[in-house]
Amino acid sequence: MLRVCHIDTDISDDESTPEKQPVSDEVVMESIIHSKMFLRLLLTSFLICYVQSKEDIYDLLSSIGCSSFGNLLQGTGYMYRLGDDHSGPYTVFAPSDAAINNLPPEIVKIFNFGNWELAFDIVSYHITKDIFLLASLQNNGLYDTMLENSQLRFNVYPKGNSKVHTISGANITSPDNTATNGVVHVIDRMLYRFPEVYTTQYVHEHQNLSKISLLIDKGGMHDQLKAQNITMFVPNDEAFDAAPNFNMTNLLINDTAIANFVSSLIVNSVYFTADLVNGQDLFTSQGSRIRINVSSGNITVNDSGISQPDLITKNGVVHVINKLL
Repeated sequence: MLRVCHIDTDISDDESTPEKQPVSDEVVMESIIHSKMFLRLLLTSFLICYVQSKEDIYDLLSSIGCSSFGNLLQGTGYMYRLGDDHSGPYTVFAPSDAAINNLPPEIVKIFNFGNWELAFDIVSYHITKDIFLLASLQNNGLYDTMLENSQLRFNVYPKGNSKVHTISGANITSPDNTATNGVVHVIDRMLYRFPEVYTTQYVHEHQNLSKISLLIDKGGMHDQLKAQNITMFVPNDEAFDAAPNFNMTNLLINDTAIANFVSSLIVNSVYFTADLVNGQDLFTSQGSRIRINVSSGNITVNDSGISQPDLITKNGVVHVINKLL
């Protein structure tokens, strides 16, 4: 299928018509050279943007290292949609074979022991309707998936001299693999956690976060935790219990102190663990600094470890930490 790319030359007519001036031979030659360069660029863009793809998405998967995901398409019935040239177009974020081979046992059971409905939901969460090439994805953009009421979040961050592109926290390792009915981006992990609730609701629904939940209630912080594009480093109950000289009772009687405490856990941008680098400083909505340290794949926030990373919410991401910041 031919893919059409719009090329904006950004040429507009000036309302005023200036007086014509004599043009030297040098200017004419320079103009011709620039015109040739522009035509060459235009032709190159034309050849790049009109791509003749010979494989549909389903057939393409095996040639880009995603055969295991292709097997999941068979088991959930998506093979028939993504293997049809007349269906779509779709964008698929396909976990690599290595990503699926490294799935935790509880997720493997979903696919191996007949939980068809949940398996279908997981696969649906990797597929969007329409074509989104990497260059068209917007930082913090939310993209509807085939799983009802669930969206993928795209982020791009500088890392050294390059950029990291993530989709709901997974690295995009091989983008823009075009097919006759869409495009496939290869990712380095399977996305099996869906953003079903806002950050405030996520905290309230988990028993090991009861103490921070109490502070959010008492301080009236719900609206702040529903704001879009936030990262929250959430201490679990054990973090409160282990903190020396921490007095929960004194904190609960001071709403201003509660607001400052909760705000010191919130960063007004979305940072998945894939986006964090050693020595990075993040600044909270309260104004305090959080130092990120990465060593041998282990991430600490100040001196706290992350016990549960990359918990996706409708408005950002939660990282559960085991010490107070």
